[in-house]
Amino acid sequence: MSYVLQIWESPIPNSVTEADQIHDRLSEQHTAQNPKFIELAKRLTKRYPSAGTSGGDDEETEDVWSDSPIDGETDSPVYGLGVQTEHLNAVVPFVVKTANTLGLTVYDTQAGQAFLPNGKVLTLPRQAPVQFDETDTSDELTSRNQVEKLVLKGLKGVLKKHGFKPGKRGGDQVFEKKTEGFNQRISIYVTSKEIRKYLITPLVSIEINQGHDILKHLFNYSIPYILITSNVDNFCKQIDSTEQAGIREIEVMNAADVDHAITKIITYFEDHVFPALEECHSILGVDKYMNTSPFGNCPLRGGGGDDRFVIQLIVAHLAKNKNYATLVTDFLEAADQYQKNCLEKAIPYLNQLSHGA
Repeated sequence: MSYVLQIWESPIPNSVTEADQIHDRLSEQHTAQNPKFIELAKRLTKRYPSAGTSGGDDEETEDVWSDSPIDGETDSPVYGLGVQTEHLNAVVPFVVKTANTLGLTVYDTQAGQAFLPNGKVLTLPRQAPVQFDETDTSDELTSRNQVEKLVLKGLKGVLKKHGFKPGKRGGDQVFEKKTEGFNQRISIYVTSKEIRKYLITPLVSIEINQGHDILKHLFNYSIPYILITSNVDNFCKQIDSTEQAGIREIEVMNAADVDHAITKIITYFEDHVFPALEECHSILGVDKYMNTSPFGNCPLRGGGGDDRFVIQLIVAHLAKNKNYATLVTDFLEAADQYQKNCLEKAIPYLNQLSHGA
């Protein structure tokens, strides 16, 4: 449902009754575009982006406007602005303040009150003004993009310190570090949970740049191939099984929450994530990570996909794992039928490579 505010420049009413009469009269008229309406729309969408505007994100921005995008364009001397009812407390005070700053009157027909440019509020006789929550909202978060920028700005320093640079693939939220045959990637994703409530999710990925011929022969996979992708909590627990205050996702609602989240992420990364990634800088380290019991818990790309055990065997082959034969037996016993089909295709080929055939 929407709540419509009527906005005009002149004349300025002296009472609610007069405001109602002015509104009725102006609504019947047509005139040239009022540039103040366009400026008003720009200022409002800067604070509360509309879906489809440059300030927003078509899929991620939660709209507070009932007719979106708003642009202020009209040939009427009255601009009707619809606000989604669930957002009235946060949005209406900002609309009134912004419009009044531009010399515009805001008439709320539902509440029977008019907000004048001089700050005066007109109400009906013996009626108290309808109070919206006018809490300072300067700390509010208004879009997913805004949250993402704040988080990335706060984390860039510590990521750079540990050798992670902005990635060439995956957007601004991905940072990469090249090691011996691998790309380590840290991704910081922000998703919208509901209006002005967001989730920050750090992920870790490890891509292999070795074994191209094997991956090409067995699966026609290209290089680099993502071996591991996981939330940072699961990634670290594969190496350190002790109880930790892990991070899967962090909910934020304002800038103060974002600052707290950044501090929490940095601390967790310094204590757990970076040391865990240091263990996976070479084929031997990745093999140890992927093929140490319990092997079924390794957070591989695709989870329990058909190729998961084959990928682990390829890494064991490249690392010349002394327990390779045991891994083959264990994987065949643990595999479902589809995984077993993949293994039975891969094992003879890997055996040929091991014997130089």
